[in-house]
Amino acid sequence: MSCNPVAACTRQRTNAEWIAIMEPLKIWIWHGSVRGYAEIAQDPQVKHNKALVTVEGATGTPVTFVNHPIQYDGQAAEVGLPPQPLGAQTGEVLAELGIAAAEQDALEPRA
Repeated sequence: MSCNPVAACTRQRTNAEWIAIMEPLKIWIWHGSVRGYAEIAQDPQVKHNKALVTVEGATGTPVTFVNHPIQYDGQAAEVGLPPQPLGAQTGEVLAELGIAAAEQDALEPRA
């Protein structure tokens, strides 16, 4: 079967059909099932590699995100600071730039 472009060709069969074709040909590295987030989170390899990490977010709600991909001495990197709300460090940054608190207050958007 000859198809061009590839997307048109791949739409002609289901994912399961393509896997059944590729596996006997030992084409393992270049294909895989499309999985949802819940399936990925339960994958043994994802768990083993600690590829996802859940921390308490700035609002107290748990936040899960992709972890640092490299392990050091078998340990995944720790999260030093959870994701912050937009503008969480604005005051600190402006202060480092030499902008006084009164000037910062003048920059605040007003409703």
